[in-house]
Amino acid sequence: MDVKIEVSWKEILKSEFNKPYFQQIPQHLKIEKSQGKVIYPPGSLIFNAFNLTPFDKLKVVILGQDFARQMEESFRRDLAKSKRITLEDWKRRSAGSRIMEGTARVWEYWL
Repeated sequence: MDVKIEVSWKEILKSEFNKPYFQQIPQHLKIEKSQGKVIYPPGSLIFNAFNLTPFDKLKVVILGQDFARQMEESFRRDLAKSKRITLEDWKRRSAGSRIMEGTARVWEYWL
């Protein structure tokens, strides 16, 4: 199947394009559309995200349409469980915590 997609992605995903499940997608979408279902995004834009971001420029992939809601719920649960830390508590943190913080800052630079 000839998929119109950015070259770097095409190379990485080419084995998927020839698999039976992928070959069946166009037919499935046509059937759904013929039954009056709305297909979004339109066919010409299905791979638009890949066209806008070559693989070597990619830093993160988020899958699923409920991601923002799930992250917000997780954040609220974590916040509700978290312990309030005062400035004095922070200044008295353990050496292990300080090392982990320093390590995280190093990794933050590279990520």
